[in-house]
Amino acid sequence: MYSLAEEVSLSTVAATATATGHHMLKIKGYSRLQKLHGNCSAVVSVEFQAAGHTWKIAFYPNGAREEDAGFVSVILQLAGNVAAETAIVAEYELDLVHHQDGGPSKHKVEGTGTFRVGNSWGYPKFISKKALERSAFLKDDCLAVHCKIRVIEESVSKEEVVQAQDLERMGLVCPDDDACKRHAVSTAKLTIEDLEMTFVRFAMFLCG
Repeated sequence: MYSLAEEVSLSTVAATATATGHHMLKIKGYSRLQKLHGNCSAVVSVEFQAAGHTWKIAFYPNGAREEDAGFVSVILQLAGNVAAETAIVAEYELDLVHHQDGGPSKHKVEGTGTFRVGNSWGYPKFISKKALERSAFLKDDCLAVHCKIRVIEESVSKEEVVQAQDLERMGLVCPDDDACKRHAVSTAKLTIEDLEMTFVRFAMFLCG
């Protein structure tokens, strides 16, 4: 083992889903709501709990913006008593429920956003009104939007023990062969720049 191995440390930055939740928004009397709510006007779900936070869904039957006229918009918003500085990173999926056979949706969109008070994420052009009205998603003037939310958190941790295979990838541990031992002699004279490049190579193969 090289003497440099004693100076090696490893930290891991991870983004993991800490909680997942679902909500179903049912729209009954779609054609009437479309007449009542013009462009930029929404019907809004009740506030609901999912993935440890409070949310609501805004459904725009004639589009959320002027440029979305001709489309249905579906927007997810953070709700409840949330501090202004709070930022929630979440993955979200929005899909239309297929009435015909109850099988998997054929119209699903997904994304990732940082949710704060006053902002929202979703799809202004979720589906065109023409496509919706001739689809099996609309039945008896009723449709349903399924929303899935995963809250993502980042964490940084220091590894107490650097694994042998990670050291070997850096060239800091040698198997018992002459070629590697000869390499060890030259590597023992690494400059600071060489060591930095070694760490770069290490990072490239860390997840291999």
